[in-house]
Amino acid sequence: MKKLLVVIFGFLFFAACDPGSDEPDPYAYKSFIFDYVSVNNIKLLGDIQLFDHVNLDSAQMERIEAAFSDTTFPVEMTVNMTMANPNKVSASLVEYNYRLYADSLPIANAKNSQYIQVEANSSTALPATLKFDLKKTPTALSNDDLQKIVYGMIRKTQEAVSFKFQIQSTIKINKAFLQDPTSTSLLFSYQKQ
Repeated sequence: MKKLLVVIFGFLFFAACDPGSDEPDPYAYKSFIFDYVSVNNIKLLGDIQLFDHVNLDSAQMERIEAAFSDTTFPVEMTVNMTMANPNKVSASLVEYNYRLYADSLPIANAKNSQYIQVEANSSTALPATLKFDLKKTPTALSNDDLQKIVYGMIRKTQEAVSFKFQIQSTIKINKAFLQDPTSTSLLFSYQKQ
């Protein structure tokens, strides 16, 4: 009887470990790889679009100056990335958490639910539209820091703004949801030309 149980258990064990199985081992997946491409569609105060090689007019500059005293300073931008799936099976991005820093100051934390399927060993574009308020940052900005960031973006100063975009993804492989245990940091700078 013991030999029969050992044989049955051994058969079940090897059947469960079948290397020909189509189901990926959720513990053997590789994290998605994110690479920075560009930043565009930058808007200040909802409708002041920062186009390269187009100067802001005096009315726009007055609105920006007045907004330093307001209770809100909304900003929107699109960070364009590529997202690569290094796995041997297709996988889907389900959501990602991100943190955005400007000149090392935290300016946004959020979660974005965005379902994008990426085939095995391939990559796709991932445009991330970020909306945040410079007056409601995770750590309150001083007025000097706020002005430095905004003036750097609109080229009122010579220094471009250095951004760090940290992304942590949750992916789905077949029926398993897997959160990346680490975040990826993408560094870029911006200053209107």
